[in-house]
Parts: sequence; structure tokens; C-alpha cells
Amino acid sequence: MKGIRWMLSWPIRAYLRYSPLNKGKWFLERKVLSALLPKQGNFNYILPNGCSVELYYSESLGSRCLAYGRFEIAEIEYIQNNFRGVGLAIDVGANVGMYTLTLSNVVGDHGNVWAFEALPQNVSRLKSNIYNNNLNNVEVFPLALGDDSGSVDFLVATDGAYGSLISVQDNKETNQTIKVQVEKLDVVWGNSKKPKVDFIKIDVEGAEVGVLKGAINLLQTCKPVILIEANSNTHLNEIESVLQPIGYRWEQPKGFEKQNYIFSHKN
Repeated sequence: MKGIRWMLSWPIRAYLRYSPLNKGKWFLERKVLSALLPKQGNFNYILPNGCSVELYYSESLGSRCLAYGRFEIAEIEYIQNNFRGVGLAIDVGANVGMYTLTLSNVVGDHGNVWAFEALPQNVSRLKSNIYNNNLNNVEVFPLALGDDSGSVDFLVATDGAYGSLISVQDNKETNQTIKVQVEKLDVVWGNSKKPKVDFIKIDVEGAEVGVLKGAINLLQTCKPVILIEANSNTHLNEIESVLQPIGYRWEQPKGFEKQNYIFSHKN
């Protein structure tokens, strides 16, 4: 499958998975291990709930799951431990479905998941992963969320996980843009008769503040728990400036990735 070079890389992968030290991990993962993987092909990654997600060797999500043997396991466990049987969970920036498939299992037969993804090739893979796992409680919305409605330029990255309305990170620019539809979450929620929302995950490569500004009515009414990505202290402060005035405060549970935070309402 991955060849003898990958088998011999076990000491590196062991360091990535088990060492409490972070020195050199980025270089080892992105520059060393990625060079040992096939340039083409795919494999199935099994989530803790048993769902299977098809990933590519060439993408960062695939190489990271192979290198570490897991995907944001503390965040996944947090969701599994706290949101069993809730009514509606929302995945904003669903990509190929790592969180969508987790949430589908957690909310169960009586709950629903809304999955929002703007990049067409990700939408196709997301729908395929949903279908292959026989999930019937997920609705896919092929659009971006923001603080306005209409058509906008979406910046395409060489890796499907890094496309953005704001800027492409991690040196994966392609200088290519496509037009995508953008909508306020408040509008989608209102058009669906304002159901109770219990949990929202937001990872949209720097455009998180726009998503929040377009969802103020939902947040004030439902007070869902929010799992959100903030790539810097400045970014975290911008997110807090939107959420703190409406009663939210943040925490970072043990084991979370350094960029992931939980915002929960004080009431």
C-alpha cells in the first residue's frame, strides 16, 4: 500500500503520536512523511463511531490522519460525550464530512445535521461519504455562510481543506477563484421555521467572524454551544468581540488542538 519506506517511518510517526514535545513536528509531518506517501490514490479512515471517510494520500487531512493515527480526537470525544440525542447540529465548513459523520451518529435517528460546504468537489465527496455510510439525517447545503447574501469570490487552494472567502493559508494558493453562493445562517434558519439548534461547529479558514455575524438571531435565541477555529490570538479576539456581548465565553478543553475553542453561553 504505502510501501516499505512508510513502514520504516514508524519511529517518526511514534514521535508525532506520543511525544509531548512539539519541536519539529510540523516539519516531520508536512515535509518528511508526506514525501513518503503515494502522490495518488485514496484510503478509508475510520472514525471512532465506525463511520468510514474516504481520504486522499496527497491531501493534508489524509496525511495527518496517517501520521497521527487520529483526527482531532479530543474534539470528537467532547461532541460524543455532550450532545447525544440533541435535535439539530450544524457543521459549517463541512469539507468531506469528518465532523458531519460524527454529528450524524451523535444526534441519532431523532436528530438532524445541517452540513454547509462551498467548494463543489468537497460537496461531491461529502455527499458520497454520507451515502456510503447510509446516513439519513444529514442535509447538505452547497453554499458558504457569511454576513451577507449573494454571489462571492471563493479562493481555491491546492488542497480542498484550505479554500476560503478571506485568504488561502499554509502556502497552498492557486491564484484561482470561483463564484459561490453565500447566505446568512439566520436566513437559512428562518426559512426552516427556526428549529432549536444545540451545537454548531465552524471552520471556514479565517471567515468565522462573518458566519457569526450572519447568525446573531439564531445564537441569541438558541444559545448553541460553538466549536470554532481561531488561528491566532487576534482572530480569537475578533470572534470574542462578536460573541461576548451576547453572553458567550470561551474555554479550551484539555487535548484540543491549539486552534480550536469552545464558546458556550453563560445561561
